[in-house]
Amino acid sequence: MGNFLRASAVVAAIAVGVVGCFNIGNEDGVCSTGELCQCNGIGNCSYSCPDGGCSFRCEGIGNCDMTCEGGGCDLSCRGTGNCLMDCPDNSCTINCEGQGNCVLNAP
Repeated sequence: MGNFLRASAVVAAIAVGVVGCFNIGNEDGVCSTGELCQCNGIGNCSYSCPDGGCSFRCEGIGNCDMTCEGGGCDLSCRGTGNCLMDCPDNSCTINCEGQGNCVLNAP
């Protein structure tokens, strides 16, 4: 019985660890210059970078909608949803390797 309890505890710890690293639900936030903001769960993500120079990574199940007000941002899109980025000065880049569409909105 002791081995069964130990095995159950190990399985429970692994399950908690996996769930803890994987988000479910929509996310939004503000990124700082030089920061990597990631979306790798289930749900849509919406991040902004007011000062520019941010890196975004979209690897989850859902759409990613990024805004780079300061310019100079990059977006790596490897998930199953669409990746959208607004960039006011056309200085941003998108690397589109996922299953969805990628759109860079610049004037």
